[in-house]
Amino acid sequence: MFVNIVTGFLGSGKTTLIRHLARQLAPRERVAVLVGEYGEVGVDGLLLAGDLPGGVELNRKCIYCTMNADLAAEIARIKRTMEPQRLIVEYPGVAAVQGLLAALRMADLPVPQFNIIHVVDAAAFGLWYSQSPRFIGSQVGRADVLVLNKGEEVPPEELDRLVKTLRRLNPHAPLLTGPLEGLDAAQL
Repeated sequence: MFVNIVTGFLGSGKTTLIRHLARQLAPRERVAVLVGEYGEVGVDGLLLAGDLPGGVELNRKCIYCTMNADLAAEIARIKRTMEPQRLIVEYPGVAAVQGLLAALRMADLPVPQFNIIHVVDAAAFGLWYSQSPRFIGSQVGRADVLVLNKGEEVPPEELDRLVKTLRRLNPHAPLLTGPLEGLDAAQL
C-alpha cells in the first residue's frame, strides 16, 4: 500500500487536492481516504464522501494531535477491510507529521511506501511563518513534494520571496504550482 500524506494549514487547499488526487487515481487503483478533522464539524469528510466510497473520517478533535494508537488501529482496519492500493491521509498543519509516521509504524503494516505532500497557501504563508518559523520550517522541510496554492492572490514580488523561502527550507522537494485541479497525480 502506498500512502500519500497531504498536509498543510487550514484553508491551504488540502481537501481540494485530495479530491483531485482521488478522482484521478480511483479508476485504476483502490483508493481509501482518511480524514481527521480538527474541530466539531466534519466538513472535509462531507466534501469527500461524494467523491470516494472509501473515505473514512476520524472526528475526534484532531486525532492526529494526541492519539497515535487510535490512528494506527484505524489505518490497520482500513488496510484489512478495504485492502486499498493507496491510502490518502489528510493531515492538519497544526499537527507534527512525526505522529502520523509513528502511527504508520504501529499499524502492523509492512514498511509502507509514502510521501508527504505539503500544500502551501501563498496568501497566508508569511503570517504562519512569522509566528512559528521553526515549526513551519520543519513541516516544509519534511515534505517530499511542495504544492504552492493561491499564488495568484499575492503580488509577484511577494510570490518570488515565498518561492525563495520554500527553496531555502526544502531545496530537494519538487515545487508544483498552478491550479490544484490541474496537477497530475503522477507528480504527487
